[in-house]
Amino acid sequence: MKQSIIILISVLILGCTNSKQTPPLNQVFYSSFRPEGWEIYISKDNGETFNPLTNHESLDYDAKISPDANWVVFTSERAGKPQLYIKNIQADDKSRLLVKSNSMQDQVDFSPDGKWIVFVSTHNGNSDIYKLPFRPLETLDVKDAQNLTNHPSGDFRPSFSNDGALIAFSSDRDHPIKPHKWFPFALQRTGDIYSMTSEGNEVTRLTDSDGWEGSPTWSLDDKEIIFYSVKTGTPQLYKMLKSGSNQELISPEKYTCFSPVLMPENNILFTNMNEETKEFSILKYNTETKQIDSSLVQKFNMFNVDYHNSGLFVFHGGKKPENMNGNKGGFEGDLLVKNSPEKVTISDRELNLFGVRRAFAAPPTIDGTEIVYDQKFDKNKIAFYAEDYQKHTVNKLFQFEVDTTLYSSRSRVIDMKFTPDRKSLQFTVGSFRGDANTPGGVYLYNLNTKNIEPVTDSIGNNGFADFSMNNKTMVFRSGRTGTMDIYVKENGRLTNITNNSSKENFPVIAHDGNTIAYCSDINGTDIDGKVKTVDIYVKNRKEDDTWAEPKRLTSYTGQEGHPHFSPDGKWLIYTSEEFGINDEQPLVQPIIFSPQMYGEITAIRLKDGLKFRLTHNKWEDGAPLWITEN
Repeated sequence: MKQSIIILISVLILGCTNSKQTPPLNQVFYSSFRPEGWEIYISKDNGETFNPLTNHESLDYDAKISPDANWVVFTSERAGKPQLYIKNIQADDKSRLLVKSNSMQDQVDFSPDGKWIVFVSTHNGNSDIYKLPFRPLETLDVKDAQNLTNHPSGDFRPSFSNDGALIAFSSDRDHPIKPHKWFPFALQRTGDIYSMTSEGNEVTRLTDSDGWEGSPTWSLDDKEIIFYSVKTGTPQLYKMLKSGSNQELISPEKYTCFSPVLMPENNILFTNMNEETKEFSILKYNTETKQIDSSLVQKFNMFNVDYHNSGLFVFHGGKKPENMNGNKGGFEGDLLVKNSPEKVTISDRELNLFGVRRAFAAPPTIDGTEIVYDQKFDKNKIAFYAEDYQKHTVNKLFQFEVDTTLYSSRSRVIDMKFTPDRKSLQFTVGSFRGDANTPGGVYLYNLNTKNIEPVTDSIGNNGFADFSMNNKTMVFRSGRTGTMDIYVKENGRLTNITNNSSKENFPVIAHDGNTIAYCSDINGTDIDGKVKTVDIYVKNRKEDDTWAEPKRLTSYTGQEGHPHFSPDGKWLIYTSEEFGINDEQPLVQPIIFSPQMYGEITAIRLKDGLKFRLTHNKWEDGAPLWITEN
């Protein structure tokens, strides 16, 4: 009897064990304008030689030397999000995390007595300036930090005065957001210089210019502030009294100047960008003799130097990445962001985030093992490739020739994803910036037959299609009536489900075919009469197979875009401007041209509106795709 009970219990336990299912692996792939190949470099001999201080495949940048010259604190993306790390200059120990968080930390500075650090963080959402005691042997928590600025706009690049009483910083808080002069959908910020006490009080605006002014640093006697300004169109160095008065150009002629750092004897270190080669270097400029000293220049890109009067120098940089076979037509360097995936937990599941270093869509295969991308060549020919990003092998899938009797020879692939039934790759050929009447079309490439089939006509600007799991329902945007609307193609019938004068785009449909999400400017904010911001809307299928009135899902005054459903239809992910930008625009945009550097990937649960921010960084992120692998 006892043996029977044991056997029965064993069967029950085994039965329970076998009944458990492995939770699906949720993977999110998104485009990222992130650079590659930056390390921290140090000189201990007054700039005679430089050697790597860090050695990690992820980005390391924005290093600062502690006042006692024993420590370097820098930003690293080795754990996914940018966080502050520390390394002992004298000891041969490894870099370690200094401030733990689930947000971004960057742009650190020390109080002159070495007791405090200030830095930029997205801990409360947008970029604010925070303060923590500097304890180099401990791991600090951003939850204990004091938010000094606590402002809904972005605050950047804090700099302690030499007496420790004041902090200068830049902020985009007092300028209206404006459309980009070439890409009006991309909204731009403008920054000015401010000061506050070391406790965050008495915030004073020091500059007011239509061009960005940033990266303030103090003169040795604290009477003046040196900064860069883009008021003339080219970044140049200026100085002013700490009150903001007596602004004076001190920049060397014909040089592009960022990130000034003062040295003794009237010398200024700055980052220079060669306008022709787009290469960056650190130069020294004497404001009295007007002489440029290039003795610090290395044979690779150099950014954001810091100097200590003991003869220490640090900066970040590295060799410019090469064009890689596995990222044809994309950014120089690898296809994936280094150290991917980043793991993020949202409510009921864990996500693996993969940043794909391309400007346009590069979807994963359904099993997530390969990434597909395109490269245009010979004016009207487009090749499609698949890279196994673990094995770094590349396979050419097929080639497509643009029909120039239907589309402009400048047309390109502007959207691409696999159909949920795993049978086809759908892609849009057209003009990214075209109006409603610019021809565009959607195609399917059948993975089994290798055939390419058009699934829309060429009337108007058709594109950005998505399919239900059973492939019976397709949604796409079209300008066939003269305005951009959302259409449903089902059972041989084409239905305009928005049908208004507003601009709609980026439609997606849940796998079950019963919910559609899209972007619309119907309630958007008008920016200078050139563009209206867009929000995300959801429509549900009714019992009679018509579509209900739209529900507005987002209401932020900026841009939202590129929604995509989770495979189970419970979540929607999208890219958002809601959290603003996280660094000074002139420091980020020249590295990889990114007119809308504010993109952050966000997830929202449809049943209750619960929202999670998935990315925290200063690079443009967009076009997320969510797949599940069992």
